[in-house]
Amino acid sequence: MLNVKQICELTGRKRSTVYSWLKQGLQPTSEAVVSEWAKQKDLAKVTEAGTPAHAKSGPLDDFHINALPDVGSEGAPQALARLQRFEKLMAQRLEAALLTDDELKIKRARENHVSVSAALMKYETLVAAHQREIGSLMSRREAHEIVKTVCSCIRRGVARFAGSSGSVEAIMACSDRSEASGLAVSGVTSGIASHLRDSLETNFPCPPDFTLLILQELHLPNVPYHDPANPDWAILHYSNEGGFIKNQNGKETIMPATQEEIERVCDHAVKTFIKETPE
Repeated sequence: MLNVKQICELTGRKRSTVYSWLKQGLQPTSEAVVSEWAKQKDLAKVTEAGTPAHAKSGPLDDFHINALPDVGSEGAPQALARLQRFEKLMAQRLEAALLTDDELKIKRARENHVSVSAALMKYETLVAAHQREIGSLMSRREAHEIVKTVCSCIRRGVARFAGSSGSVEAIMACSDRSEASGLAVSGVTSGIASHLRDSLETNFPCPPDFTLLILQELHLPNVPYHDPANPDWAILHYSNEGGFIKNQNGKETIMPATQEEIERVCDHAVKTFIKETPE
C-alpha cells in the first residue's frame, strides 16, 4: 500500500490532489493501480483544445512581444498556408502518438488535429467563396459557359454581317482597300455588339472583371471606361501590369484598380453599352 508521499512522487501531484483522490475511492495498493488512476484523471481533464488542465501554458503575457517568432506575411493566402502547415504538423504528431499506445497522448493529438483540420476547412471555404465573388476562382463549367457565350456572339455577329446584302454591296463598291477593310470591321463589330447586348441584358455568365475585359478587348463602340465616381480616372486592363489599372487623364499616374472600382466601371459600361447599341 502506497502512502501519500509516495503517490505524490509517483504522479507529480500535490498532496491536496492525492487526498482528494483518496476521498474519491482510490485504493493505492500498487504503483500500477495509482498510475492508471492518474491516467484516467488526466483523460477526464482534457480540455476542448486537447490540453490537460494541469499542463496548460500560461497567458500570452508570458511571452515578450519582441521575442515572438516571425510567422510570415499578413493576408488571407498567407494565413491559409500557415493553417495548412499546422494541419500537417498535427497529423504528424497524431501518427507519432499512435505509435506510443499512450491513450492520453493519442486523445490529445487527435483532438488537436481535429480542431486544426476543422479551422482549415472552414477558412478554405471562406477564402474560396471570396475568390468566387471577385472572379478569381470559377469552375470549369462556368469557364465553359463564358467561352461559349462569347464565341456564340462572335459567330452570330459575323453571320449577321455576311447575310446582309447591303454590307456586302457597300464593301464591293469601295475602290479603296483600306476603306473596304474599315467597313468590314465596322460591320462585323456591329453584329457582335448586337448579340452581346442581348446576352448582357439577359443572363451573361461573367463576373464584372471578365465582362469589362471582353468589352475592352472587342473594342466595341459606345462603351465608356471611366469611373462614374471619379470621372478623371479610366479603368483599363493591361496584361503586363498583372490586371486592371486606373489611369488619370492627362497624367502618367497609374495605380492598381480595386475590385470596387472595377465593378462600378463595369456596371456603368454595360448600362451605357446596352442603351447606346441598337438591337
